[in-house]
Amino acid sequence: MHNIAVELRARGHELKYLFPSDMQDLADTLRLPQNAQLKFEPIQKASQLLDAGNELRRLGKQHEMFKLLALHTNMSKGAIADDSAVAAVQAFKPDLILYDVAFPTGLPVATKLGIATVGFWVVAPLGNFVTYFAGSPASPAVMPQFPGWYPQPLGYLDRLRNAGSWAFGLMIIRAFENVYDPMWHNYGMKHTGYLREAQKSAAVIYQTDWAFAPAMAMSPHTHVVGALTAKPAQPLTGDLKAFCEAAAAEGKGVVFISFGTSSTPDDLILRGVSQAVAKVPQLRFIWKVTATEQQSMKQAGIPIPGNAQVVEYAPQQDLLGHPAIIGFVTQGGTNSILEGLYHGVPMIVVPLLGEQPFNSRQVSLQACVCVYSIVLVRMPGSA
Repeated sequence: MHNIAVELRARGHELKYLFPSDMQDLADTLRLPQNAQLKFEPIQKASQLLDAGNELRRLGKQHEMFKLLALHTNMSKGAIADDSAVAAVQAFKPDLILYDVAFPTGLPVATKLGIATVGFWVVAPLGNFVTYFAGSPASPAVMPQFPGWYPQPLGYLDRLRNAGSWAFGLMIIRAFENVYDPMWHNYGMKHTGYLREAQKSAAVIYQTDWAFAPAMAMSPHTHVVGALTAKPAQPLTGDLKAFCEAAAAEGKGVVFISFGTSSTPDDLILRGVSQAVAKVPQLRFIWKVTATEQQSMKQAGIPIPGNAQVVEYAPQQDLLGHPAIIGFVTQGGTNSILEGLYHGVPMIVVPLLGEQPFNSRQVSLQACVCVYSIVLVRMPGSA
């Protein structure tokens, strides 16, 4: 969503950002103009929300979703309850509020002040999501539904399973309402709620591309805008430049490995990657591993192979666009898939959670990726 804001500013629009006061570090990282910052006092620390998100993202922690929703509800409460923040938004007199559909802190503020909204959805438009959040038709007979996300075209058995996914997805949507709507009612918005206001948005923007998104009917106010994060590569610098040049001089290709910023692989995954990389000495690897993951690897005795360059941060766009890169191992997040397609890099997708299984299935139909499911087996007596 930050990319949209940057483009709007470049086109001469005046913007302000509403965010929790204890996330100033993120605002500084994004280089938000000081005069464009509107802060509210959160009921709970934003770090608790981020910690819950990290727990959700780890394999086997999907049960943390409702804890995450509860924390985010408190974040939204903080925005509505902070009279000075609401007054600052009202004084700015915005024409619209752009909000994240999944975690819509801005939506109740907009509803309270009677301001038009535009929703942003970071993943592909999928089944029950587009029905309930955007009002688009999405029959389970033809449209993949959350959480099954069976790829098109749907066979007979796929349709039966898809109908089950539709029913289960409806339960999750109702859980969203049960978490969010009481907050709305407690702050004077008794005759409306999360989904009803989301469906009233002037527009809903989906960051995806028809190159791999499923065919579907779209309501007039919904828009597929392509890969917002993808951009031309810039020249590499420093150690990464030297590593790629050395590999090219040896006639060896380089594979980039990254599980993104929203997926946290556990030790079994990290050990498996380490072993796989070591078994392909004819290739070189740039492996993005966070400081936390490196510490976990050290404690678990997971070695870093000699043919791998481990980095905490990697300029993904610049690497994917570099001629030395011959492959991309990714978790299959929407941004990573779109960026891989944009740069034309063959991908190996290891889906971990969320929309990643659906993304991997869709792009595999285009014959541009190999998809590997992860089966974790712990042998008796193993560490």
